[in-house]
Amino acid sequence: MKTRLSAALFAALLPAVADAHIGSPDIYLDGRAGPYQLFVTVRTPTAIPGVAELEIRAETPGITSISAVPLPMVGAAAKFAPVPDELKRSSSDPQFFTGSLWMMQAGSWQIKVTATGNQGRGTVSVPIPSAATTTKKMTSGLSLVLLGLMGFLVLGAVAMRRYV
Repeated sequence: MKTRLSAALFAALLPAVADAHIGSPDIYLDGRAGPYQLFVTVRTPTAIPGVAELEIRAETPGITSISAVPLPMVGAAAKFAPVPDELKRSSSDPQFFTGSLWMMQAGSWQIKVTATGNQGRGTVSVPIPSAATTTKKMTSGLSLVLLGLMGFLVLGAVAMRRYV
């Protein structure tokens, strides 16, 4: 009876103390790239095209370099990768790497992470949903310029209609 009561109390209070990244646009992956254990954090861009920020912590020592490249999940472009970008090693922590990648189109993408070290090479793919999460506001100066250009086009269309 006492065990059931404590289990019920634990289940009732768990949501109050649990803290996850629900609602966060960031993506986390704790996985293996061949012989290397990596913890990958991707901060996706708020608008497309935009820059995704990568942070990778290597749990396995001996990694000399990490590179990353964005690829579509399916299609011909998924087979023909561009040249990967090298991530920068932290000067204060040799197990921590950072970098950024351009996400040019919306859709289902992956970031292919390749780790190279004294145990060889290993690759892991991180699935990324590439979509705009915010709408950028237009400045008032740009809106006035565009409104003036629209008026010029309307007047031009009306003037052309008179002579056709």
